[in-house]
Amino acid sequence: MERIKAEVSLKAISDNLFETTKHIKKDVRRIAVVKADAYGHGAVEVSKYLQKASGISDFAVATLEEALELRQNGIKGTILILGYINPERAKEAEENEITLSVGTVDYAKAIYTYASPDSHLQVDTGMSRMGVYCHKKEDVTFALKEIKKIKEITKDKLKGVYTHFVQSDIPESNLTSIQYESLISLISACKEEGITFEMKHCCNSLGAVNFGDFALDAVRIGICLYGYESKNLTPAMTFKTNVIKIFEGKKGDTVSYCGTYTLEENKTIAVCSAGYADGVSRHLSNKGYYIINGKKANILGRVCMDLSMVDVTGIPCNVGDEAIIFGKELPADKVAEICDTISYETLCNVGKRVPREYII
Repeated sequence: MERIKAEVSLKAISDNLFETTKHIKKDVRRIAVVKADAYGHGAVEVSKYLQKASGISDFAVATLEEALELRQNGIKGTILILGYINPERAKEAEENEITLSVGTVDYAKAIYTYASPDSHLQVDTGMSRMGVYCHKKEDVTFALKEIKKIKEITKDKLKGVYTHFVQSDIPESNLTSIQYESLISLISACKEEGITFEMKHCCNSLGAVNFGDFALDAVRIGICLYGYESKNLTPAMTFKTNVIKIFEGKKGDTVSYCGTYTLEENKTIAVCSAGYADGVSRHLSNKGYYIINGKKANILGRVCMDLSMVDVTGIPCNVGDEAIIFGKELPADKVAEICDTISYETLCNVGKRVPREYII
């Protein structure tokens, strides 16, 4: 009996990719976003499967370490780093054919002082985060001046351009259209100056779902790969633990640290071998629940580092029974709602010490 594990359905991930992009033209490239260890699902295994089963040849990560891990495990094709790297390590990126993102003149200078890797231009069309500032059409003139300087530094290594939508989850969002128009205006202005890009992309998962007409040359599919944020998707991960002890708690007993829960009546309590070090949020303390034999078992008291206690009064339950922390029966977005967060964080929080078991 394993104390805890995360079951990952690779077929569900492949199916989710198809479902998310089925209305996108076939010649538009699908970029699989596998940063943060594929949102906790295992970047190497997910990438290998998508490359083999779905023909994916483009991947996106956040760090150089994540990109190198993919290369060292045989992942071919384009690997785009969406985040920052230490410029002194740019040679490693170039040697491993890893594509970087550049969004400022100073960063471009720093990177190309050490090496000449392929790169994509980041454009800030509304996120107020990374990239050349171009929130509206009237910003194009300023942005173009910056891009011309970046182009002088990167020369023929500037292969792509992209932005990130703020409200792609809102189908009626006018801001998304404004962002798209800003990007297109900037790309047109660049073309007039002889600056062209081999790959242009702006749609993330929900951008592809809700704004498919904006797909351009590629779409970046992240959270939807793993079964969340859109309809007709299958949660790819089932995070589960086991019951390791069952006992009868008496009225007046306190449960777990700080005594935040006191039994108002006798209850049957199950101890489960999962805690916050595994990825069970402490925000679930006294609020969340697991699924045991198809029934809701409320979490009692504080979630501990390695253990958690649940109420199994009236639930047929034995030592060794599975307790579903999240999965198809209890989706991660429902757990996230209880914790006042989002499914992304709930998935990414599944700890490294939790073994992943991959199924087709």
